[in-house]
Amino acid sequence: MIPVSGSTATTLDDDGVVKVIAAQAKRRVEAAEAFDEGGRTEKAADERAELEVLEGYLPAALGDDELEALVDRVLSSEGLSEKSQMGQAMKAVNAEVAGRADGRAVADLVKSKLA
Repeated sequence: MIPVSGSTATTLDDDGVVKVIAAQAKRRVEAAEAFDEGGRTEKAADERAELEVLEGYLPAALGDDELEALVDRVLSSEGLSEKSQMGQAMKAVNAEVAGRADGRAVADLVKSKLA
């Protein structure tokens, strides 16, 4: 458990720590892209170096085939097949993915699988 401060003190469990690190990693990706667009390649390189360090603390990312298999398995086991079940599907899939894939990629894949 790691204590976190803000408006109120909070103690994070392992999942909370992973979420914080994943959010910081995402910020580094976005910052690097912004620096590249602005012609600040040295700052972009700094952001990517920080990203490498953060990625060392994150679980290994799922490959495309692994993610698709996971989504298929979860949708099948939960009996989810309609677009109206998108919320349920995302909740079930995200519980299994546990930060090992980009949220947008997960959402796009789940959406494409629901008829």
